[in-house]
Amino acid sequence: MIPFTCPYCETEFEIAEDQVYCNCVKCGHRLDLESQFAYLRGLDAFTEGQDLIQAVSPRQRRRLTNAQDRQAMRMFMEAYTALQVAFRQELEAGQRALGIEMMSSMAGEFMKRNMVSTVEASYWNTLLVEANAHSEYDRIKGRLANLHGPLAFLIHLRLWLALPYFFAALRVTAPLSLVGAVIAEWTGASSGLGRIMWLAYSNLNLPPMFAAVFLLSLSGMSAYTVIVWLEKCVLRWNG
Repeated sequence: MIPFTCPYCETEFEIAEDQVYCNCVKCGHRLDLESQFAYLRGLDAFTEGQDLIQAVSPRQRRRLTNAQDRQAMRMFMEAYTALQVAFRQELEAGQRALGIEMMSSMAGEFMKRNMVSTVEASYWNTLLVEANAHSEYDRIKGRLANLHGPLAFLIHLRLWLALPYFFAALRVTAPLSLVGAVIAEWTGASSGLGRIMWLAYSNLNLPPMFAAVFLLSLSGMSAYTVIVWLEKCVLRWNG
């Protein structure tokens, strides 16, 4: 018999060494022991690999061929393989979130050394973003459950929680709106940067055209800078 801790309720109990599945004696969750032990092996190997990388000086870290780096990559490969086995079955929510974070971190290190494809590294990064989004959604739902009355709902949820996403959208759309305005001026306006660019292009007069492009770029960067400054002033509570 070997000791085992349930990842759902943290109850300790004993299981047989050759046991494949078990039910928690307290919460009753059915646990796939192969997946659980694979997760624990992956966690230990990842932690050891992280310790090896942290022990390397920043100057040596630039050289990806030192002995400690190779040892760290061996531990990461062991962790990567173990976590792939663990993800074949259902994991507890905290285990799954931490596992995705570890896989994303290791995939990034592997991509620097051409050990995995860009597609595989992007997959784990995307999965990490999705997991963080779900976590943020659950946090917002928890805040909503503690609010009372329509006024609190409008002020605290609709406004304050939406402001970070509102400013993120502004950072993207403000420069693009200038491009859209120039395209509209290009097609049918009688004045504006788009009209100047169209006339310069038609007459093969390059200096005015590039001057208009420079002004458009400067306007876009200025709009972006102003929005970032406003965001920092308004969202001090968001860090």
